[in-house]
Amino acid sequence: MKHVTANRYAAFTSSGAGGNPAGVVLIKDSLSDEFSPELMQQIAKEIGDSETVFAKEIGKNIFKVRYFSPEGEITFCGHATIALGASLRTLHGKKQFVVVFNNGELQLDAFSLDDIRFNSPSTHHQAIHDNELDEVKRLFGLKSDEIDMRWPPAIVNAGNDHVFIALKSRECLKQLNYNFSLTQKWMREKQYITIALAVRGDNGVIHIRNAFAYGGVYEDPATGAAAAAISGYLRDAGLSKMTVLKFLQGEDLGVPCQLDTVFTNVISSNIAVSGKVRLIESLQLKFK
Repeated sequence: MKHVTANRYAAFTSSGAGGNPAGVVLIKDSLSDEFSPELMQQIAKEIGDSETVFAKEIGKNIFKVRYFSPEGEITFCGHATIALGASLRTLHGKKQFVVVFNNGELQLDAFSLDDIRFNSPSTHHQAIHDNELDEVKRLFGLKSDEIDMRWPPAIVNAGNDHVFIALKSRECLKQLNYNFSLTQKWMREKQYITIALAVRGDNGVIHIRNAFAYGGVYEDPATGAAAAAISGYLRDAGLSKMTVLKFLQGEDLGVPCQLDTVFTNVISSNIAVSGKVRLIESLQLKFK
């Protein structure tokens, strides 16, 4: 029987409430061989959050991580990385850490639970093909005149590929609805991790909702990887001159979240994503 300790954190909370839950499992050297991908998948499914991060220290303040949704492994997850920062700060105090994931590495700053911050992988984007945009419009019931072409639809990336579509009205964003099984099949076929629908607000505020059918979750309350990818797209494509953005997510789920991004004007450079964190609970799990 394997005994596993997991902590659940709410990442990107807003005014002490809300936040996107993520599981954190720290793997000790003596247990390393026991944590197969199959066991990690089983644990993630048991915890049930949209992502669980598994981390093992491989050098001083350097951690190798893997991310699992309830239905499969994910290359990179922003809110689980923020949750990991809170866990590492609790154990090690105020420090900077290096996080090594499947296709890159990043810096994780854990100086305060009110400001856990990671620097994303480099950003890139490409235009979405017309047939793919038509498919998203069909799956989500979107009309062409509801899309805000000041920010053209695109595939955006800061570690994962996300579909990004800006909408003209907050009311349209509230009506998010899609066929889960068909969308999940399409997203997995294309390897698009989320479909992000957003409305631009004033003074760098972006209202956003993220469909995460790829990972078996209808909607993610906060998506740090997508916030980084979108920030990079708006900068790299010359669509915004701002270097500080505030993403408000989860509002329509009753789970308010705030994700802040800060970045330079250097094209493709990484995006600093930060948020507040609170501990939800500690779990003691048993597996055969």
